[in-house]
Amino acid sequence: MNGELTTYVKSQVLAIRRGGWPVFLRKLNNRLMRVCCVPLLVVVLPVIIIARALRPLVVIRFGRLSVDRIGHMAWDIEFYLCESDVMGNDLKTVDFFCYELPIANKQLLRMWRRTLKVSRLVYPLWRCNRLLPGGELHDFRLCFFTKYEEARNLVEKSNVHLKFTQKEEAFGNKCLREMGITENREFVCFHARESSYLNKMFPERDFKYHDYRDAVIENFLKAAEEMTNHGYFAIRLGKYAKPILTGNKMIIDYSTKFRTDFLDIFLLAKCRFMIGTNTGVTDVADILRKPVVKTNMTQLYAEILLCGEKDLFMPKRFWLKRDHRFLSFREIVDSSLFKLSSSEQIEQAGIELIENTEKEILDITVEMDERL
Repeated sequence: MNGELTTYVKSQVLAIRRGGWPVFLRKLNNRLMRVCCVPLLVVVLPVIIIARALRPLVVIRFGRLSVDRIGHMAWDIEFYLCESDVMGNDLKTVDFFCYELPIANKQLLRMWRRTLKVSRLVYPLWRCNRLLPGGELHDFRLCFFTKYEEARNLVEKSNVHLKFTQKEEAFGNKCLREMGITENREFVCFHARESSYLNKMFPERDFKYHDYRDAVIENFLKAAEEMTNHGYFAIRLGKYAKPILTGNKMIIDYSTKFRTDFLDIFLLAKCRFMIGTNTGVTDVADILRKPVVKTNMTQLYAEILLCGEKDLFMPKRFWLKRDHRFLSFREIVDSSLFKLSSSEQIEQAGIELIENTEKEILDITVEMDERL
């Protein structure tokens, strides 16, 4: 027990050293909320009792949103709302949600709050309900994992749930002008997953098992160049990303020069289409019903099922090292690699993942523009 405590303390200290004050304040905030929750349990206990007593009339449920990763913030909540739209509310439920820090995108949370009942004050209610026996019916978890096909079908039958206010629309258009994008000019967004985001946000955790999803942003520049020849601006998205080098003024390295939580969502909502990889930013484009060129895909099972009618899909190539050849798509589908979820799986299978070339990304991007 002492050894586990020592390891835990060391990991927390290391995380604070790496992440500095932002990580320290975030951890302090979450810890205070959990500590304060204990005496509050006495206060909220009558609320839980009343909620359960009302069950014949209405089922009041408490849940926690995953807001530390933008992909979960996008698809988990969108799936829940689409399910409510299509399936209705036969149980007569009323749901309240809490969350913990960090928040991957504050604008996205702000927009969800217009539709959901979300507050950090719900945290003691959520905790108290889980601690007391018999609270299963009042405990609600948002998660669309393993329900990919159902999620896509629901999205196709529902309208977009993320809406901007008039003030936000005006502000977003002002930001576009400041970036050099004149009124009524179309733009595309492009993004390649890098490990820097998770390493910066969660310095105490080892996310190397996700590295197989990474891609080199430079391989997207030819496609971006070609889109500017078609009259589009090309906007590179990302947070904590390395700069790109380009002399083309219509290619905007937004991620290093203009990035804000608000514009992350606004740009994806207003773009003609997105060129991306297997990442949370692509998930936001999905729920905004934007066509996506999905390059360098690795989690094939999930991503294929989540493809929309207008999406184009291109996986990384799977090089079988012992046979010095690429696996066919059929071989991948018929193997455990079809549901790939970690770098360890790749190593055990003797596979090397080969990224899409700049020519391949260029070709599929041009195809998307021609199709649209």
